[in-house]
Amino acid sequence: MSDAHGVLSNPARRAAWDHEHHHDLLVRRPAPPALAGNGGAAGTDDALARLARLACPAMAGVAVVAPPWADPAQGVYSISVAAELAGLHPQALRIRERDGLLEPARSVGGTRRYSQHDITRLLEITSLAGDGPNLAGIRRVLALQEEARRLHAEINRLKAARRPAVGPPG
Repeated sequence: MSDAHGVLSNPARRAAWDHEHHHDLLVRRPAPPALAGNGGAAGTDDALARLARLACPAMAGVAVVAPPWADPAQGVYSISVAAELAGLHPQALRIRERDGLLEPARSVGGTRRYSQHDITRLLEITSLAGDGPNLAGIRRVLALQEEARRLHAEINRLKAARRPAVGPPG
């Protein structure tokens, strides 16, 4: 899409273009049963499928393939963009990595690529550092937070496994 005709700079024209071309952003193929109905697997693909159904009811039953930038764990930001998003200097990101608090993905050429998860972690680290703990304390807090997330996920998995399957009486 080019802005030669003011499509990007004019919100009304951009909305019209998006509406007209939204099918170009979807891959048409039969949807897995989990995405075809109202429910579905949790996550980005399900959210995109719900959005597609709302935007265009004719698209119900069509699987939506999430682009790589939609995955919050996918490293897509360069160090300068990640630093700006986190409100830090790029050197601060290198220091956090050297200290073992952050581990960004690397491109084939070795360039750091930060994900949305990395940005969130940087914001947590910055917040913790402002509260006063030293480097070891920040590491410990982050490890405990990760352990708590893991345990909550395990509890939810076990609860789901205990629930009886709900189906038609038969």
